[in-house]
Amino acid sequence: MVRAENSGPSGPVSPLQEEKVMSRPNTVRPAQKRRSPLPAVLLSAVVTAGAVAGATAVFSGRTQQTTEEFAQKLTSSLNASGVVTAQQTGYQKGFASSTQTMTVNIAPEDAGKPVQLLVTNHIKHGPFPGMRGVGQAIVDTDIRFADAQTQAQFERAFAGKKPTIRTLIGLGGDTSTQIEVPGGRVTEDGSTMTWQALQGDVTVSGQTTTTNLTWPGLKITGADGQGELGAVTLKGRTHRQNEQDQLGTGTSTFKIASMKFTSAGQTVRLNNMEVSGDSRLSDPEHYDGVVKYTIGELAFADKNLKNVQLHLGVRHLAREPLNRLLGLVNDMQRASTQASRTQASRTQASSTPDLTPAQEKQLGQDMLALLKDSPRLTLDRLSLTQPGGEILLTGQASAPRMATMTVQQLELLTDQPAVLATMADIHLEAGASEQALTELLGLFGGRLADLGGTLQPMIEQGYVVKQGDQLRAVLDFKDGTPTLNGKALGD
Repeated sequence: MVRAENSGPSGPVSPLQEEKVMSRPNTVRPAQKRRSPLPAVLLSAVVTAGAVAGATAVFSGRTQQTTEEFAQKLTSSLNASGVVTAQQTGYQKGFASSTQTMTVNIAPEDAGKPVQLLVTNHIKHGPFPGMRGVGQAIVDTDIRFADAQTQAQFERAFAGKKPTIRTLIGLGGDTSTQIEVPGGRVTEDGSTMTWQALQGDVTVSGQTTTTNLTWPGLKITGADGQGELGAVTLKGRTHRQNEQDQLGTGTSTFKIASMKFTSAGQTVRLNNMEVSGDSRLSDPEHYDGVVKYTIGELAFADKNLKNVQLHLGVRHLAREPLNRLLGLVNDMQRASTQASRTQASRTQASSTPDLTPAQEKQLGQDMLALLKDSPRLTLDRLSLTQPGGEILLTGQASAPRMATMTVQQLELLTDQPAVLATMADIHLEAGASEQALTELLGLFGGRLADLGGTLQPMIEQGYVVKQGDQLRAVLDFKDGTPTLNGKALGD
């Protein structure tokens, strides 16, 4: 035991006592035998080991519950796709480590024999899993093809290297997964594909999921041509309010730096393509979603399009009925998957289960609830840039008269699409310089190029407004009647 400074056998030493001690003549005392710290160290080690062992036993049980819950969520999500089915086949629990096994079947409807994967999770329990950090567990995932021949081809493609998937399950149940797929090479039917290593991480914290994947790309060469895919990245963040939230909010961005394909002397080239999504609550009860497509450059044959953008949105969707509708769709997908499993052959058409009377009633009510709040489909931007300037189209579509419909009226409309069209309100605005529009029409030749000659008559008739070099037109469709710049078409 280490004593504090200015202390005596029975407690702290006062200044007076200290002065007396210092005034005493120096006397030689017998050297006291210093106690070895080894017993204390051993005792601490035993206590620590016992604590770790106890904690490991606790985390062993907690990890099994966490990993099985994760497996159940993953299985439910995959099964809902109708293409992939997953099932946990075993869980061998040990003191310091455990093993979980799953089977995953990938079987698109138009495919022949399904592809079966064997998934094994090697789990090291916390609180110091594998002595590599602090958490409930570290899970190393191994994936193999059930078919031995396919697995052998897979191993040759990666030159014996294995993809690695490592997940750290935190003390609070959060997960952080590191993914790495090694580069490889495969040759088949005279074509060779070479790809570089993919890396990424997926983090789940509560109801928030963050994804970050990067892939330098691949090259393909063969008798029919060659292709090259540049750097690919995927970043996203989604948040759900609770387990029942089918929608979630967040952002995602998928980018391709470049893509090029050459065959028979013709080249198609694409640069800087980006697809992004943004979903959010416009207010506590309504949901907005926007998807944006952007291409920096698209070149094919003798044509070159630059800065091509398409931004689409759905706005003012009632959140609760939309969430129930998505839940119903997922339930139907799961039921369809279960039905397909009972079929004697995969070549038979999958049976789609009928809705129950309660589901039909709920479906009608939720559809009316969505329409009641007047949702809108928006074209925020459709544009491209020519040497003469930008060509831009914007607009929106809605159906406000459907907000007062009944379930019976809605059912009748599904059989009368012509009547449904008359209830839509569509508004489009187009703008461009005359030079840019002429250049665009001339790119494609033929009848499109001939349209340039109709611009002047349309300006004279008031269908197109010209201000300087800028052209503008507004198209409206209401009550089944189209108008262009306020003039009924055909007048």
